[in-house]
Amino acid sequence: LSYIFIFTILSLYISRRFGQYRVFADLRRPNLRAMKSLAAIGVPIGLQLGFEGGMFSTMAFLMGLLGKAELAAHQIAIQTASVTFMVPVGLSIAAATRVGQAAGRGDKQGVKLAGYVGIGSSALFMIITALIYWLAPTFIIGLYLDVKDSANAEIVRLATLFFSIAAMFQLFDGFQVSASGALRGLKDTRLPMLITLLSYWFIGIGSGVWLCFGLGLGGRGLWFGLVIGLAAAAIALTLRFRYLTQTVKRVPAA
Repeated sequence: LSYIFIFTILSLYISRRFGQYRVFADLRRPNLRAMKSLAAIGVPIGLQLGFEGGMFSTMAFLMGLLGKAELAAHQIAIQTASVTFMVPVGLSIAAATRVGQAAGRGDKQGVKLAGYVGIGSSALFMIITALIYWLAPTFIIGLYLDVKDSANAEIVRLATLFFSIAAMFQLFDGFQVSASGALRGLKDTRLPMLITLLSYWFIGIGSGVWLCFGLGLGGRGLWFGLVIGLAAAAIALTLRFRYLTQTVKRVPAA
């Protein structure tokens, strides 16, 4: 019902505010060429989001193997990180839009400016949230459960530990999502899809499992695996954007 409501309101808004573009005209005659173009860009984005969501779901299942307290503490930390992550997600969408507009104009400097402003803005916000996680974990944990109850002592201890690692996690997560958005503005989605597959599933989950079960670090190992996977994606995606905007003479038209 909520999605139907959102669709209805947005459809009315688009029709009235941007009626000159005739967005809903000729819906009975599918444009196969346009649909193919959308699929070529959109399917890799969907898979990329699936790889990311799958990594976090897998880590939650693995955390559950360690015990109830570990899983509860993990859920507190990851749920909080998911909420703050929405700001960089919004900034990445804005970056994709601005990069796409600049690319459509053939403005290479505009592409670079829009992309790096998006990446920098996300990083700045995530630095602030990282400091909050690092300096005030008990306050955040108190939003979920009674930190003074002795029955919750182990959960509080583990959640505090996870928040200290989440401070690093936040920064790399902001970098990778904003870099992905900048690349989407250039219609570059296939290589980023492969980068995230390698980073999340092979580097992230692989290192997390090794650190957790191989070296006996427990839940810390899984969280360090998340940090390593996101760091790999952040570095590779940012370098990809740098390559497209510095070594390529003309940016791809969006």
